[in-house]
Amino acid sequence: MLPFILIALIFVSGCSSFNQSYTSTWIGDVIVDYNTEIEEGFKEDPYDHVHAMINNKNFTHARRGTAYISIEAICFNKELSTKEALEKLDSCGFRPANFEELLAFNKINWMRYKEYKLVFLTPLIALGTEFRGKYIEASWRDKKRQLELKDCTSRWKKDSYFLAVSRYPKT
Repeated sequence: MLPFILIALIFVSGCSSFNQSYTSTWIGDVIVDYNTEIEEGFKEDPYDHVHAMINNKNFTHARRGTAYISIEAICFNKELSTKEALEKLDSCGFRPANFEELLAFNKINWMRYKEYKLVFLTPLIALGTEFRGKYIEASWRDKKRQLELKDCTSRWKKDSYFLAVSRYPKT
């Protein structure tokens, strides 16, 4: 069974460790099942389009088991390289979400895209899983759920949202 989200709220916050504030949508606390194979997850929670290279062969699990995590979608409101985005996430106490965590978010929150247009109509990127220099990007385009591989050798757009996991577990 793919992960589920227990709580979903929205707020805007900033990080004092760098000058540029960020926009953050607090997705909530998630129980992630890292044992589910990616293609099995697509059968349980279908997408309208999935890039052909996003499959079990190319996206294997870095870990097994389940975990309880706090997850956010973060926009830094400026163009960034992948390296800069990763550094900013780290400086604010986050690590980039991997594909299992992105799928956990999508499974529960996809229908909320229309409600939270400001955030979720822009692509959501998981920098925690890389495949041949590309990252998984989830989007809602033309009323279709899509998973693409995004090559960002230049810069991420100003309105890019990065899915992030808190490095500090809740007590």
